[in-house]
Amino acid sequence: MIYLKLKTMKASKYLEKYGIEKNDIPKAIIYFKVTGYLSWFGTLAICYKYKPIRLFFRLSYPKHILNKIKNAYPQRYDKYENFIFSKSKKIAENRYFKKIPVTLGLKAKRFSYSLAENLLFYKCMLPIILPLQFYSAMLLFSHRNESILDNPIDEVPRIIKTSYEFSTNLNNGDIEEKK
Repeated sequence: MIYLKLKTMKASKYLEKYGIEKNDIPKAIIYFKVTGYLSWFGTLAICYKYKPIRLFFRLSYPKHILNKIKNAYPQRYDKYENFIFSKSKKIAENRYFKKIPVTLGLKAKRFSYSLAENLLFYKCMLPIILPLQFYSAMLLFSHRNESILDNPIDEVPRIIKTSYEFSTNLNNGDIEEKK
């Protein structure tokens, strides 16, 4: 069983401000993390099927900008490119990830490229994904549901504005897992 321990009361007070009671905070955090992993796998599936980053850089203007960056910073570009490919190779060689393409009947090489592409694509999609995750957690666990559910469209700008702060607290270690 996983126990969540709040290192600071900041995250707890922040969640309580949105109507999540103390006993629901661990559930909301687990939900937030699970939806984060699901969105990562979702963007991985998009990268495998559609190759959005490759398609984007095939367009003339992004290709031109990429070539300018390559020429202006060749060592740094190579360093970042090697970093991305080494991380994706490490993930692809992980004993758990090796089974995914085989189990799903995917091509292993294309899956490895999709992992590399997903590193960038997921980071680019975070400004969209995080507010949606936070908003859905608020809808699910908020005990002020009557105010949020009466007019959910009015609540979106406020939640988008503050969701980055919450996700930063969550990812910066304000909340740790303890076994």
